[in-house]
Amino acid sequence: MKRIFALALMTGCISFISTSCQKDDMGGEQGNNKTPTPTVTFDDCETVPPEGKTVTISFIVTNPTENGLEDAKASSSETWAHDFIISDGELSFIVDPYEATEETQPDRTTDITFRYPEAEDVTFTVTQTAPAPKPAELTFTINITGRTTYSFTYECIPSDKNATYILETKSKDEYESYGGDDEKLVADDIEGFLTGGWSGSGTIEENLVSGDQSDEEYFSYSEPCYLIAYGLDKDGKMTTSKVTAVLVEPLPEPDLTIDWVNSTVIPATGGTYEITCTIENPLDGGYIEAQCYSTWIHTEVEGNIVTVTADAVEGEEGPGTRTASLFIYYRDQDGSSMDSEFITLTQDLQ
Repeated sequence: MKRIFALALMTGCISFISTSCQKDDMGGEQGNNKTPTPTVTFDDCETVPPEGKTVTISFIVTNPTENGLEDAKASSSETWAHDFIISDGELSFIVDPYEATEETQPDRTTDITFRYPEAEDVTFTVTQTAPAPKPAELTFTINITGRTTYSFTYECIPSDKNATYILETKSKDEYESYGGDDEKLVADDIEGFLTGGWSGSGTIEENLVSGDQSDEEYFSYSEPCYLIAYGLDKDGKMTTSKVTAVLVEPLPEPDLTIDWVNSTVIPATGGTYEITCTIENPLDGGYIEAQCYSTWIHTEVEGNIVTVTADAVEGEEGPGTRTASLFIYYRDQDGSSMDSEFITLTQDLQ
């Protein structure tokens, strides 16, 4: 009996051992039923050009989970990479254009992170090539170097000495009628250039200038005007973002008055008289000039005082008088007469 019981006990133990260590069809042990972890592998990402594009990168998921792609997510460390789309084996997203500046810029990068359920996050770097620096904006410095009632002088200095541009004047009313619409102003100019005739050459190119410019311009009817500059090439393409315009106003007209009374009679013995000139709205560099073509009258000017000396009468019989015409001018720095007064000088002959 003892032997039979021992044999039965040993048989039961062997049966227990054999059933607890069976292998599955894949060669694994059913007692360690652990699901393999998913892994994600991406292809290399190409460098993105400055103009941007839609980037598509292939990837492989090893040991994928059920509905894994539906729950996968992607994100960027920079806002210029966005709108991620995940499909079977591909990740797509948009890279914005890299805006050029006048300065040299480095290539820029962003880190893309891909998250797949139960897998470790995958992070890779996307590089976008920097654009070439854009040309510096063409600008103009316009200085009004002198003004009178009738004209003004100026200098126009472009930031690029080789750039072609338009330099012109427009009346205050005409310029302001555009209401800041530079495109309309330029279009009208080009139409005028192409029309020909006295106001146009028939081509754009003949109206273009380059480099520093300086000259004198005359006011039309002494009315204010604008001196205008803008970049333009021979094909009519505007090369500046705006029109540069400087308002130029004529100086008020000088007004000359004198303190001489025409009824004054100089005695036959002669004499010296001072005439005070008063200038309203004087000009920089303006001056007084006196002229008399009678030989018995002599003039001298110092500042605003005209000194008149009349010779004594000699060899002329009286009674009666003799007269001389005296002209007093107020001239600008270039010698142009801005105002004048006429005096009749009268002298007794006895």
